[in-house]
Amino acid sequence: MRRSRKSPAGLFVIGALIMCGFSAGAQTELPDGYLSEAESQVIIDKTIVITLDPDLSALSENERAAADKLMEVGRIFQKLHETMRHHQAVEAYGELLALDKRLGSPRATQNLINMYYQFKGPVARMLDNKSHTFLPVDPKELGRNVYPWGIKKDEVEAFLEKYPESRAWLLGVRSVVRRSQRAQVEADLKTLDTYSVLDVLHAGFRDMLEMLRDKPGDKVFYACPYSIAFAEALMQVFTHLNDAADLIDTEDPEFAAYIRNRARDLLSDDYESGDASWVTGRFGNLNAEIGSYETYDDQLYGVKSFFACNVLLRDQEQSDAVAKQLQSRLAGKPLDVLSWTQRMPFVVRSIELSNQMMIPYYAIFYVAMAFGIVNTLLMAIGERTHEIGVMMAIGMRRRRLVLLIMLESMLIALVASILGTAAGCGIVAWLGQVGIDLTAMAEGIDYMGFDRVLYPRLEWPGVIIAAVSALIVAAVFSLYPAIRAARLTPVKAIREIT
Repeated sequence: MRRSRKSPAGLFVIGALIMCGFSAGAQTELPDGYLSEAESQVIIDKTIVITLDPDLSALSENERAAADKLMEVGRIFQKLHETMRHHQAVEAYGELLALDKRLGSPRATQNLINMYYQFKGPVARMLDNKSHTFLPVDPKELGRNVYPWGIKKDEVEAFLEKYPESRAWLLGVRSVVRRSQRAQVEADLKTLDTYSVLDVLHAGFRDMLEMLRDKPGDKVFYACPYSIAFAEALMQVFTHLNDAADLIDTEDPEFAAYIRNRARDLLSDDYESGDASWVTGRFGNLNAEIGSYETYDDQLYGVKSFFACNVLLRDQEQSDAVAKQLQSRLAGKPLDVLSWTQRMPFVVRSIELSNQMMIPYYAIFYVAMAFGIVNTLLMAIGERTHEIGVMMAIGMRRRRLVLLIMLESMLIALVASILGTAAGCGIVAWLGQVGIDLTAMAEGIDYMGFDRVLYPRLEWPGVIIAAVSALIVAAVFSLYPAIRAARLTPVKAIREIT
């Protein structure tokens, strides 16, 4: 009987498999303060990752370059958002990336990197519905990093009780509340020295800082505008936005005007011009929401807004397709995926009814216009029967007479169209700036999802169609009076009047 013997190579393979089995079951030990792999994996297992890959083939080369600039703005805003939420966020994230690289990117650190992206910082809402830090940072504060770190509401209220006139200023939507400490005040003064444009846009702020520098105090607070508090980042954003506007100035001038206005808004902390151009603008393929609006992260007063940038591609078909794919992907889960048409069906139906109602409205308008043209021309012909008879007596052909009357009708309609269009465009442009205040119907407006102040804008195709339609109606309905005039006999026409 022959006895088999295991080869060294075979033993090596078996040993390697056993070691891999042991290492696969082991978890990476992380330094103190980092959430363990077991705890982070529970969150990751509950997370659904969906990657959107939009079709950008409809964009021109300049539009793609502009979109890249806007995406860079988004990356800057992302860091700003994280900084505003926690004063140690960006530093802790950098240390996490270094740790991940040093350990060879194990699952433990990869989980934490994913959690940081998901929760926009080092604080996560865990399965117990409570907020916990998962990196070695200070615990979360209600005022985040837009108030002095760790401040309590009572301390702010004590200051506002002493200086009630400062409430609106201190709790402004786009400012960071600071303690009047000499080092902080001098840092803000240095920012004004570095960026003179901010010194000009925020007139009087330097004088206030110099006064506070001479009388510092931990119990005294001041509001530092975002453009000064985050000056370096926002100056970069200003450059990127203007570069994006230059790229699409000829292809999409209204969108270029909007992002230029928004670039200036970010330095002045007054969003009125950008908001107005966004509401009234008629954009092409691209759209974007840029700036600080949402205030839900401020859990101390709920007034401070946080930066965000959403770059949008106008493509209704893709939107519907993505919604269907997500519905299929998330089938069986307690989640609803709705496109905007499904989210606001009442608005969609209102738009459809409005378009349908315009058909009889236009019909009534053009019928009234037709009767007005016929009546006016018949009266004109009746008053000029003698002249018509004379022209026919000296040799004017009936065809030329018909064309003459039709031309007169169209000239009247052309002048009326120009004057009416100019007046209508002027009124719409004015209302587009001041808005139509529907606050009196607030309950119904809010239910439909509309803003309480509406800003109408011109639809040039509709304006052109209306003007051309008026000329066509004038030409068609002037035929009857013109033919009736052409059928007059010259002698009878002359004799009847004289």
